[in-house]
Amino acid sequence: MADNDGNEDTKIKVVFAPGSFDAFNGTQEELDEIVKMITEMAESGDFESFGSELTEEEFDELPEDLKAKLLLTMQEELEDAQDKRVLN
Repeated sequence: MADNDGNEDTKIKVVFAPGSFDAFNGTQEELDEIVKMITEMAESGDFESFGSELTEEEFDELPEDLKAKLLLTMQEELEDAQDKRVLN
């Protein structure tokens, strides 16, 4: 798999936030299978085929706490990307 810069060996790490499955009503085996499926889809790249970019209107309709978390995550990713740049 290649990352956005074309570098090979970039592995996607799937991390579930605490409380992600608090509302899940299935068995532990069902939850384990869901987590396994999500992880496999992320690693294979299949996960991206299910996503779509949010429009400004859709973003505006999100709960304020979710918007704040998304913006913070985006900021952290930008900072990480800047830290990883190699200066010549």
